[in-house]
Amino acid sequence: MKLMVYLFLLSVLLLSQIALADKWSFASPPGAQVEWVTSNASFNSINIKGRHFTTKRSMESVLQFYRNLWQENFAEIDYGPWRMISRKEDELMYTVQVQILPSGKGAFGILGVSDIAEKLKNSDFEEQAKNFPKMHGSIVSSEMKMNDPGKKGKVILLSNEYSLASNVTYYKNYYQSRDWTVQADKSIGFNTPHTLVFTKGREMVNLVIARGSGTTNVVANIVNKGVLNW
Repeated sequence: MKLMVYLFLLSVLLLSQIALADKWSFASPPGAQVEWVTSNASFNSINIKGRHFTTKRSMESVLQFYRNLWQENFAEIDYGPWRMISRKEDELMYTVQVQILPSGKGAFGILGVSDIAEKLKNSDFEEQAKNFPKMHGSIVSSEMKMNDPGKKGKVILLSNEYSLASNVTYYKNYYQSRDWTVQADKSIGFNTPHTLVFTKGREMVNLVIARGSGTTNVVANIVNKGVLNW
């Protein structure tokens, strides 16, 4: 009798854990290759989990799969090469970001699940990223924190009205004057995205600076690799 009770309680516990895990996951496009990007991150104080996927399906086919799956309860937006479709359910937001593969044959993207914060203000973003260097007047749009095994980091997105060249010069002067080592300093052409990578001890800062529609956007990936140097 005790054994039966024990097995019953164990099965209830396992089922509850499975149900909890299912809330933080959702269906991927049929036939897609999927892998975890991060299972423990926060974005503007919101907890998130993300999976990367690639598929032979077209971008439109992926979007249609989720339109059918979520029926009329979804929102869809277009930003640059990316398309995003999302659905809110209880206190969780399910998001699919997708774009066409560079080869033009298939698509890739991110499947994300997050809890929803009550208040998100630009002033909160500024407070979170206040220690990150930025040109005067820059607007911080988001900050994503990551805490994966072996490394911690954050990704900060900001924009300003200065030229691409001015931003590149600003960050080169800032980090080099503080004894950071330049690991990469490259661009593929005039006014195309410029990549800068700096390292110092266990830290690395990877910057992608791009110009578009009268605004310069800066994506900063800051990583601390724990006990190992680069």
